[in-house]
Amino acid sequence: MNKHKLMIILTSLTVMLMITVMILHQQFHFLADYQLMHHEGKHHWSIELIRWSFFSIAMLLLAMSTILYKRNPNHDMLPTVLTLSNTFASMAIIAMGNGMVEYHFSIFMVLAMIAFLGSVRMIVLSTILFAVHHFAGYFLFPELICGTHDYHFRLLMIHAVFLISTSAANIVLIVQRNQAIKEEEHTRQQLLTEERQSILTVFERTVTHLQQTAEELVSSSVKSHESIEHTRESITNLSTTMDLQVHDLESSEQKMMALSADLATVTQLAVEGQQKAQYVSENAMNGQQLIGNTQQQFKKSTASVHELALTIETYQQQVQQIDQLAQKINGIARQTKLLALNASIEASRAGAHAVVASEVSALAEASDKIALSIQQQSTTSITHAKQMLGDMQTVVSQLNDSDAYMNDSEMTFKQITQDTLSTTELLTQSASYSLKVDETSKATLENLYRITSLLKENQQTTAVIMNQAEQQVSNVKNTAELVHVLHQISSDMVQTAEKLRKA
Repeated sequence: MNKHKLMIILTSLTVMLMITVMILHQQFHFLADYQLMHHEGKHHWSIELIRWSFFSIAMLLLAMSTILYKRNPNHDMLPTVLTLSNTFASMAIIAMGNGMVEYHFSIFMVLAMIAFLGSVRMIVLSTILFAVHHFAGYFLFPELICGTHDYHFRLLMIHAVFLISTSAANIVLIVQRNQAIKEEEHTRQQLLTEERQSILTVFERTVTHLQQTAEELVSSSVKSHESIEHTRESITNLSTTMDLQVHDLESSEQKMMALSADLATVTQLAVEGQQKAQYVSENAMNGQQLIGNTQQQFKKSTASVHELALTIETYQQQVQQIDQLAQKINGIARQTKLLALNASIEASRAGAHAVVASEVSALAEASDKIALSIQQQSTTSITHAKQMLGDMQTVVSQLNDSDAYMNDSEMTFKQITQDTLSTTELLTQSASYSLKVDETSKATLENLYRITSLLKENQQTTAVIMNQAEQQVSNVKNTAELVHVLHQISSDMVQTAEKLRKA
């Protein structure tokens, strides 16, 4: 605790004691009967004026010391004001106590309090005031000091001796204490000097190290500034590149979406093509089967036509045989005609056989006509048979050609069926691949979404890093300024160390 604050508290206790004495004697007439027996009971108005003046001065000085302490706890006027306040409070206690000897002990209490200030000057000041108070009061207002006019001077001198002895004792104690304090201060100063030299040595080393560190920090701050500037430029380039990548990925994402839509359409078309190819394959197989059946029917027809041609050839041979028979009949009819003519001649000669001859002649003519008719018919039949045989040969040739065509068509249908099956398989594989490609494109699109999201997050992170880099640049600049200030401080410390060493 500050000694001035403690002195204000002690002075306040002295003033409170003064007020207590005033109340006891002025209001409650404390020890009034004792005072009537040994002291005078009434006092002049001038004595009352002096008494209350002491009281007011003590109160005023206490208030003044409090104000000074609040303004400055170490104010130079505080010791004097506190000394005066305690001294006048003790005088007021003696005055309010009607000069009773018992209240004179407050003087020694006050001197002990003032001795706490450690000032001989304050002890001397208070002692002088108390001496003046006693001697002037004894001769001018003895009631304030002794309470009566007949107090013996030698008793007052005893008071003075003890007052001076107490003051002298306090002064001796204060001087010895101050001497001890000085010696202690001298010892402390020596220790401080040695410690200062040690501290100066350490200080100089520290300053040297600080200068080196400051120079290194300057160099490091410059390099850090350059590195951070380079990093900031790299981050700026990275941010620009990432912006371009995000733009490209968004464009690729749109193209992949269009490609995915096209792949979905291609997949749907491939599936439809697969279904149609299967339908065409089934129809081709049915057509191949129909061609096989038609070829078999052609073979059967060809066989029938061959049989019919054989039949026509047999018919032609039979017609030729009929023609030959007709020729033979015609020859027989001619011979019959000759016989009939001879018979007619013989009948004309004989006369009886003329009718038979005429009948034979008529039969011969009829046979000749029939033979001619048969011959004509057989000739016509042979001609027709030859035409039919030629037509049948043409039909057979055409059937053979049709059979060849049917064979070629069957081979073509077989090839078409195989190609259709191959196409179906290819379309199936294409549909499967299209589905896989569609799934892959969707997965790729999702990956593009993720990559785009990650790049956007990286953009935000890069922006944060950019801001942090800007802050680091600012911090490095501030650090560089602080390093320069530190370097300047280290230089000032070197000069201060030199001054301290010279001092």
